[in-house]
Amino acid sequence: MFWSGAAAAVGERERDAVRRDLNELVHREFVRPIRVAAIEGEEEFSFWHALVRDVAYHQIPRSPRADKHLAAARWVEQTAAERVADHAEILVHHYGEALELTQAAGTERPDIAGELVRFLLLAGERATHLDTSVAETYYRRAVALSGADEYALAAARAELAWILVQRGEPAESIELHELAIDAFRRLDERAAGKTMNQLATLLWRVGNVSRSESLSLEAIALLEQQPAGPELVAAYGSAAQRFAIAGRFADATTLIEKGFSLAGELGVEDVTTLLNARASVAGYQGDRRCLDYLNEAIELGLRLGLGRTTAVSMNNLGDALAYYVGLREARAQWDKVIEFSRGRGLREAELWQRGERLRPLYHLGEWDELAREADAIGSWEERHGGSQLGVLARIHLAHVLVHRGAVADAAMNVEALLPKARESGDPQVLVPGLTCAALVAAALGDDGRALEHVMELEELTRANPMFRDYCLVWPARIGIAAGEHALARAFLDDEENDAAWNVCARLTARAMLAEHDAEPDEAARLYREAAERWDAYGSVVERGYALLGLGRSGDVKAQVEGHAIFAALGASPVVARAA
Repeated sequence: MFWSGAAAAVGERERDAVRRDLNELVHREFVRPIRVAAIEGEEEFSFWHALVRDVAYHQIPRSPRADKHLAAARWVEQTAAERVADHAEILVHHYGEALELTQAAGTERPDIAGELVRFLLLAGERATHLDTSVAETYYRRAVALSGADEYALAAARAELAWILVQRGEPAESIELHELAIDAFRRLDERAAGKTMNQLATLLWRVGNVSRSESLSLEAIALLEQQPAGPELVAAYGSAAQRFAIAGRFADATTLIEKGFSLAGELGVEDVTTLLNARASVAGYQGDRRCLDYLNEAIELGLRLGLGRTTAVSMNNLGDALAYYVGLREARAQWDKVIEFSRGRGLREAELWQRGERLRPLYHLGEWDELAREADAIGSWEERHGGSQLGVLARIHLAHVLVHRGAVADAAMNVEALLPKARESGDPQVLVPGLTCAALVAAALGDDGRALEHVMELEELTRANPMFRDYCLVWPARIGIAAGEHALARAFLDDEENDAAWNVCARLTARAMLAEHDAEPDEAARLYREAAERWDAYGSVVERGYALLGLGRSGDVKAQVEGHAIFAALGASPVVARAA
C-alpha cells in the first residue's frame, strides 16, 4: 500500500504530476486504487503484483533507498500530525529499513536509531492491548537499539517488563522493573513511580505481599510529589484493591475517593482500577453492588480498548458471580474471559483465570477436567517460577483427591501449598489453603491438627465477613465432627447477607448444628432447603452432603440420592461423623 502524497514526497515531485503518472499506471494495471484510504484525504494505491513492487524497489541503490524511507517516514509523521501513534507500525517499518540500509552501507546514524526506538515504543503500546507477543517483539527491539540513551533504555525496559508480566515471565520482568526504576529515580521520578506501581502489582501476584505493599505506598508518595497525572490515579486504584483484599476497607476507601476526585479534576477517563477496588470493598462486605461496579469497569475497558485491565475486571466478575449469583454463571463468565485473554496473548491472566475456574469445576462435579487443568497450571507454574496460582491449583486438586480416597496424595499437596500460602499472607490463598489443610487432616483422623487449622481460620476471618463465609462449610463440619460445637457456631456470628453462597453455606451449617442439638425436624427442614438451594446455586458436592444430612434425619430417598451423587463422582463423603 502507498499514497500519492507519499510518492510525491519521496520522489520530490509535484502532486499533480504524480497523480497523472499513477493514473497511467492504473490504466496499465501496474497499480490499483484503494476505495477507502487509511489516511483521510490521501489517495491510496496498491500494486497488482508483488513481483513488480519488489523489482522496482530493489533497483534503487541502498543509500538513496534509505533516504527515500526517511522521506516516507517524515511524510507520514507530518500527515498524521497528532494521530501519529495510529501509524506507528508504518513508521517502524520505514525507520527500520532506513537504519538497516545505512548500517549495510557502513554508516552510523544514531538519529535514525533514536527515531526508530521512539516509534517502537509507540507501536508496542498500541499492540499491548491487542497482542502481547507482538508488543514484546517491539519492546525487545527497542531495548536492543537504545544504546547509550539511558532514558530510552529505561523506558523500553519498563514497557518490556510490564508486557512480560502479562506474558507470564515474572523472573525476567522483576529484573527489568528493578533496572528501570534505578534509572528513573535519577531521570524521571514520575516514571519511577509508575514503574514501582507496576512492580508492586507483580510482586503481589507472585506472593510477596509485604514488599508489594511497601513499594506501592512508596510509588504513591513519589507520584504525589509530582504534577498530578493518570499514573497517580492508577496507583491509588491498585493499592486500594490490595487493601480491600486484605480486609483494610477504610484504607481502601480513602484511596478510592482520592482517585475518583483526582480523575474528575484531570479528566482521566481510565478509572478501571478504581472501579475494581470499589467492587472489592463492596463485595467483601456483602454488598452486591459490586456486580454493577465490575460491569461498569468491563464496559469502560472495552470502550477504551484496554487488554489486561479488562481481563482483570472480567475475572473479578467471575469471582463475584460465584459468590453472589451461582456457579454456572461464574463458570460461563470465566470461559468468556479465558477466551478474551487467550486471543490477546494475555498468558498470565489466562492461567490465573483457569486457576480461578477450578472452584466451579469442583462444585459442579467436573473433577476430571479439574485434575487436567490443575496439572497443566502446576506444570506451567514450575516452569515460570511459581506464584499464588500454583497454591490455588493444589487446593482444588487436594479436595478432589481426598474425596476420592487418595488422602496421602492430598496431604502431599497440602504440605506443598500451606507454607507458600502462609508466606504470602494473602487471604485469597491462605483462607482456602487452611480450609483444605483442615479437611485433609480430618480425613487422616488427626482431629487435633484439623481443629488447629479451624481455630486459625476463625481468628483470621473475624475482620473479613466474605472470607469467613467462603470457608464456612468445612470448619463447621469439622468442628461438629470433633465435638467443638461452639467453634462451629462462631463462624455464624457475622450478619447474614443474600449472597447465594452465603445463604447456602449458612443453611448447611445451621442444619448440622440442629442435628447435633437433637432437633430432627428442624434439621430435616434446613437440610431440605439447603439441598434445594445448593442445586440452584450449582454445587453438586454440597447438595450431596445436604441430602445425606436429610437422610440421617429420616428421609431414605434423600440418603440414596446423596450416595448416588458421590458414587457418580467416584468419591465418598469425608468426615464421616458429620457427613
